[in-house]
Amino acid sequence: MVATKSRRSLVRTALDHPVAAAAAIVVAYVVIWTLAQALFFPTPRRDSVEIAGWAPFWPLVAPKHPPMPSWFQEIAFLASGRAIASSYAVSMLTLGATLALLFRFARAIAGAQIALVAVTLTLANYFFTSPATQFNHNTVSLLFGAATVMLYRDAVLHDRLAAWIGLGLCAAGLMLSKYSGALVLLPLAVHALCFAQGRARLRAPGPYLAIGVFAAAIAPHVLRVVGAGETPVDYAFEREAVAGLASRVLVAAEFLLAQVGHHAGLLVMIGLAALRVGRGADDAVAVETPAPTRFDASLVFTVTLAPLVLNAIVIGVAGIVPRAEWGGAYVFFSGLAVALLLPRRFLVRNARALGALVVGVLVALPFGVVLAPHLTGPRHPALYPADEIAAAVARAWREEAGDAPLRYLVGPGDTETYAVAIHLSPIPLVVYGPRPEGGLAFDRDDLRRSGAVILWPAGAAPALAPSLFGEEALAAAGEPVTIETAYHNIAERRVPVALSIYVVPPLRNTNSRESW
Repeated sequence: MVATKSRRSLVRTALDHPVAAAAAIVVAYVVIWTLAQALFFPTPRRDSVEIAGWAPFWPLVAPKHPPMPSWFQEIAFLASGRAIASSYAVSMLTLGATLALLFRFARAIAGAQIALVAVTLTLANYFFTSPATQFNHNTVSLLFGAATVMLYRDAVLHDRLAAWIGLGLCAAGLMLSKYSGALVLLPLAVHALCFAQGRARLRAPGPYLAIGVFAAAIAPHVLRVVGAGETPVDYAFEREAVAGLASRVLVAAEFLLAQVGHHAGLLVMIGLAALRVGRGADDAVAVETPAPTRFDASLVFTVTLAPLVLNAIVIGVAGIVPRAEWGGAYVFFSGLAVALLLPRRFLVRNARALGALVVGVLVALPFGVVLAPHLTGPRHPALYPADEIAAAVARAWREEAGDAPLRYLVGPGDTETYAVAIHLSPIPLVVYGPRPEGGLAFDRDDLRRSGAVILWPAGAAPALAPSLFGEEALAAAGEPVTIETAYHNIAERRVPVALSIYVVPPLRNTNSRESW
């Protein structure tokens, strides 16, 4: 690092102390994003409430994707006394841990300064901004993807027993987070075969130990899926499909272009650093990047690009109209890949402007993201008055069922029903439509015995109720309680919510016969 002037900028200080700077960035990222959400999001967003609704049941198979995120959330619930804010904290802690692994990996292959650059660039990646407010399968996949690649490198280059075992466990964690983890593991296997170090390990027990650990860790989930006769990702293949070669190529290309767009923030950050504006080179700082080995450089670009290309191929072959967010599971090292593309001696010509931008991304952006729905979109899921509705549900249940626990909450859709459920204690199992079997599996006989609360739009008959309970139970429920409230909104733009609360009480035993 060479400075042209003695006066020190924030960027120059950070590059002189890259480990401390990276630690400060990661801590600030986790704390500020968590705090912003806790202050202005009364309810977690869609993916978060679904995962939180599954969490207390420790599912081996979840309705969408594998179950690892719900296990993370339940641990966070247990550690926090079931605080709603734990949903925000577990998301940011997971992403913070991903950034920490990124720094450690990048420092090992290219030095601490380029590792700091990689972490800083990653802050501008779209998936580390607004999507970070949803704890979902992409979030956990990023952590296990980074850990898997790091342990793969350690295992292949140094043949450590602990690294092989850790590789097997993290690869299993990656697959239990999201099945698209296979698109990371397959390129890793090919990468190993392309290098003498990897081929040499095939003559030692390490790789087979990793495979055995992986198989043992993932076996309970696989057996449950096979027994169920359907996979948690069947819903993805029910999406709108396209026909014809040209249309399939187009949707695959659109997916890849969207991933480029998600990295636009990194390009803005690099452009601002490189351009001569304002005081020009008065605060310039040069970053010297040592060249990584061919093994390491190829590893970074393989795990960054190959999963996206493979995903695009799957999209094209299946003819699925994709969601651009599917690429969010693969960006754990994309900031490092961009950093390695910079010149070996990269001159930051506007260190002060770059420092101001990084501080803005760390501090202003989180609050901008969480305040925007209050100002522009009052019907945002995070502003849904789930806390008020849950309080009304609890009161109605106690009046009809006394001290009996509320074990089931029935509703017409998943997001709002799960949002209400996670504000109840204990969290009931959610049953939603239009199919009665929506959500986690449940025992219909137990549902009838235990009773439930049916939460339905006011003025509409609860369509699921007859198939779940029968007319006798509905007669026992009597007249519903109506709650009228509105979305939370600091801008006082009132968006009303009106719901009917039907209480189907538990069966009571009278003269050895069960009745309502």
